[in-house]
Amino acid sequence: MFPILLSALTSGISMAVFFTAIAWFIESTFNSSLLVSVVLSSGYIATFFALPSIAHLTDKTTCKKMLNIIYAVGALNALAFLVINPAGQGALLSFTVILLSTSVFTLIRASDQVIRSTYMKKVLPEHNLYHANRLLEMVRQGITFLSGGIAFLILQDKSIQNVCLIALFCFSLSLLINRYIPRDKVNETGESTAAAPKKLTMYHNGYVFFLGEKKRIIELLSLFPYICVVFLNALYPALFTRIGAPVSAYAILVVPYGLGAIAGSMLNSQPWVPSLKSAYVIFGGGFIIGLLLPLLFKSLPAVYACLFAIAFCHSHIRVRRNTLIMTQAESKELARILAFNEVLFICLSTVLGLGLSLIADRLGFWLAWEIVIALNLMVLLLIVLTPGPATQPSTPMESAQENER
Repeated sequence: MFPILLSALTSGISMAVFFTAIAWFIESTFNSSLLVSVVLSSGYIATFFALPSIAHLTDKTTCKKMLNIIYAVGALNALAFLVINPAGQGALLSFTVILLSTSVFTLIRASDQVIRSTYMKKVLPEHNLYHANRLLEMVRQGITFLSGGIAFLILQDKSIQNVCLIALFCFSLSLLINRYIPRDKVNETGESTAAAPKKLTMYHNGYVFFLGEKKRIIELLSLFPYICVVFLNALYPALFTRIGAPVSAYAILVVPYGLGAIAGSMLNSQPWVPSLKSAYVIFGGGFIIGLLLPLLFKSLPAVYACLFAIAFCHSHIRVRRNTLIMTQAESKELARILAFNEVLFICLSTVLGLGLSLIADRLGFWLAWEIVIALNLMVLLLIVLTPGPATQPSTPMESAQENER
């Protein structure tokens, strides 16, 4: 497990720094939350069309090989950025290069999550998946925490090129670490499943898993905090501007967020929260309380407390949700089921991010923030009203105890 977690750490730091720095650069240059959202959402179009093929290849070949491919693409993308040097170009070319680079890094980030989860499903016994997901989430959020200090230094220098210097180094290091990752097995598939699927039917497995004969509505709805924390990235620069915070305060926003997410992933509530629905009621409610803090107090401490709270709650929901999906899905279908998740995430986060950014620019930032709170309340209510499964599946912890017997 150690090499796979270490490569996740190095590659993730580069992308976390990139997205943090780019968002502030665009907001401070153009004073537009909509443009921030356009750039951050740009890669989702490419991801929407490319992810089906990536998921299919992941199911057909080894995850180690796929990780090497996406890290090589990430290193080449960073190198191209450095060679073109948008800082010395006109505004249009500079914006175009940033848009394209962001698109590639977005595709890599989405693919990395699908491939890494599929790898764990292949190489680990089922009763270890909950613990592995907690470790992976801790690493992901450790990335967020560590990237805060790097982003702080970069934003002081205001050199976007430095962002890709770090990306080039980190992706190259991830490729080196991947040499020590144990090779996973290729899934055995028949001719019908091995054939390249049509684009429009690529996510049939995911649709059947969540909305087929066995309804998993709660698992589907519980994706919303993940959607929310991503599209909020487009609003954070404006939020810090509204409360009069300096760039240094924005640069370290990932520190309270990272601390909250690490704490949430470490929390082991399996013994006292028996179902995903119960967990969402508790932690989804905490997520909403966190969002209320900046609205009520409009101060930097309130914003940092909000970031800690939403990260804590989102991280814990994500660990429980991913574990439940991984324990119930077949290894040979997991990548496509996770890709179905990513498509929902892509569509909803893009539409909500662009819509809320437009509202923030035209009708007022705080109105957009209130809509975010209302959307979370709506999802929480839907989960409360959705009946749980007639037979609650055993938790990973229960599986582990049964294995020990």
